[in-house]
Amino acid sequence: MPIPLAAGFFTLYILENPYPMGLVLLGFGGGWMWVAMRVGRRERLPVAGVLMVAGAAVFGTARLVVTSGEHARELTLALVGAAVAADIERAGELFAPDATLAFGAATNPRHSRAAIERLIEELDGRWRIESNTIWKLDAHSRTRRTARVELSCVTTLVGGYGPHRTLWVLEITRQPDGTWMVTHVRWAIINGRPPAAGAR
Repeated sequence: MPIPLAAGFFTLYILENPYPMGLVLLGFGGGWMWVAMRVGRRERLPVAGVLMVAGAAVFGTARLVVTSGEHARELTLALVGAAVAADIERAGELFAPDATLAFGAATNPRHSRAAIERLIEELDGRWRIESNTIWKLDAHSRTRRTARVELSCVTTLVGGYGPHRTLWVLEITRQPDGTWMVTHVRWAIINGRPPAAGAR
């Protein structure tokens, strides 16, 4: 089973986002090969080969290693799916027993898991979702066991309210048994403003 790696240049720009580095290496390698063949300088071909192999290795490594950020991304997608389906039980299972909830700024007080449970229960009530589109999902590794996610959604409710654009910040941690769970969620913004008391 792949071991999640801590955040760093290698993790962020090769494992979690291999496309810039991989495509640059493949592009330089292909260009170098084309020039070498065109001017008849075959002695340059090994350099082109090394660049192209390095580019392929970047993509291969990214496929083999699962980072904390990638685990967090999968968990976030599962949570969004449960919310849209109003699957209260499944949504609750994705939060750690000691998970906390905050509204607005990162410095605001954190509420206990009971507040999260009340919010989840509303998914089958006044917050029942009719449609939801993920506008942004940025998941980044912080350590081998933790990741941070910024999630922005455009959501319409069954009651006819919306669409609403929201921003959520999630902290996701690998538990002692190897599972990944949300340990903190912050509802940062709704329609450009911090959530009002009536939205809680």
